[in-house]
Amino acid sequence: ASVTNIVLDLLFTGLFGWGVAGAALATVIGQAVSVIYSVLFLIKHKEEFYFDFKKGEFRPVKGNAGLLLKLGLPLMISGSAINISGLFVARLVNQLGVSVSAAFGVGQKLSQIPNILTHAVGQALAAILGQNMGARQFSRVRRTVGVSILICGVIQIIFNVLCLSFAEFSFRIFTQDESVIAYAMSWNIAMAIGAAAMSCMPGFLTHIQAVGDTRVSMAIGLADAFVGRLLLTWLLGIVAGLGATGLFMGFTGGAYLSAIPAMCYYLFVPWEKRGLNKTLSEDAA
Repeated sequence: ASVTNIVLDLLFTGLFGWGVAGAALATVIGQAVSVIYSVLFLIKHKEEFYFDFKKGEFRPVKGNAGLLLKLGLPLMISGSAINISGLFVARLVNQLGVSVSAAFGVGQKLSQIPNILTHAVGQALAAILGQNMGARQFSRVRRTVGVSILICGVIQIIFNVLCLSFAEFSFRIFTQDESVIAYAMSWNIAMAIGAAAMSCMPGFLTHIQAVGDTRVSMAIGLADAFVGRLLLTWLLGIVAGLGATGLFMGFTGGAYLSAIPAMCYYLFVPWEKRGLNKTLSEDAA
């Protein structure tokens, strides 16, 4: 999907000159390629995945459908809230001018590099934690969460040290505008401040999802979106008058509104008896 997106971006926006519409079309086609490839992969390996694509396999099962909605809807709401809050944050950033807005955009692209890697760790973690929660192997759950935080921490440390050491170069990868590059160090310092939270979030948040305590997950997601990212960005950047530096620090520091509650849940809440485990126990009874 990524390779397709990059190639088509160059083709549609560069050679054909289709602008924003071309970039959007490249993204959609890239995602379509990903879906088609995934379906073909599942068909080829259907014995391994216990899914043969027959008509009966697509029949809704009442109990399973209800459980999927119970787990999925809160995650959908919190994910949507984070995206919506991002629109309001963008509006706050735009108030400070084109250069700050461009710097914020470059900074987000830069931070996506380690975040993609840690997100991949979180995806792998979801499968492992789900299996071990189902098998009630709670010691393995704890050990796996710990290892994931260590891996993500190493990724964040290496990336942030490089960005702080070569701040201007990191921005020049994306732009040659000196007025934008002037904000490189401010963004990289702000990104480093949020690195500890970004190291812990994949492990602790995926753990809550594996437990199946999705109401807690939704509450943390809403706090991250509207209290962390939006409110903190507004307070530091606009109310406190710190300008671009405040906006950057508020946006990256807002991650702690997810990381700290999720960590407290992991350390202090008896999660072995909550969430999906509680539901399955009640069904068994």
